[in-house]
Amino acid sequence: MFNSQILKIITSLQAAPAMFRGFPACRLGATCVIRPLRLPACHRPAHVAGVAQVVRVARPVPGLIELIKGNREGDAEAAVQGAEVNDMDEFGSTPLILAAQRDWAQVVAELLGCPGVDPNHQNLFGSTALICAAANGYISTLNELLKDERVDLEVATRLGQTALFKAVLFGHMNTTERLVEAGAQSEVTNKMGQTILDVAKDEHKEHVQRLLAQKTQDLR
Repeated sequence: MFNSQILKIITSLQAAPAMFRGFPACRLGATCVIRPLRLPACHRPAHVAGVAQVVRVARPVPGLIELIKGNREGDAEAAVQGAEVNDMDEFGSTPLILAAQRDWAQVVAELLGCPGVDPNHQNLFGSTALICAAANGYISTLNELLKDERVDLEVATRLGQTALFKAVLFGHMNTTERLVEAGAQSEVTNKMGQTILDVAKDEHKEHVQRLLAQKTQDLR
């Protein structure tokens, strides 16, 4: 009886290995492979070398960039310590830039505390974490970045746009005000010859003018 059952198993494996797609390990996303299984001699017929065994092969542990892009904020925060914090994706963005793009202020704070992290790294477009936070109006993330004395307010994108320039361009007065308060330079011109006031939205232009005028007065 036992030998006949073994033969049936072997036959079914040879005929339909796809049957294992329904196993729980496969549904969980792990890779399933089939490998020979040696039976103890007392249970092995003379004409059978072995049967097959379904083996669950663990996936590699996802990296920090993969966790961030998968919007797994809690997992990303837990994985910061010991991660490769200066790894880059296909656009040259580091975990710090990617976290800033998502307004994950706590993850940004954790990353800034990691040895060797570059807070002023620029991706292929020239954007830094600070520029991304400013351009999206993410005040909490911006504040975390401004706590770090290494963060450079005047780094510009390939188009010559600083963090303040981007904040004004996209009409985010919260990050605009905070950057002016932090001492960001207002007399900058982008690669197209435009000033900050040139790109200010009509509804914000007067407010931006007052901010910059106040800053000039304070410097005197």
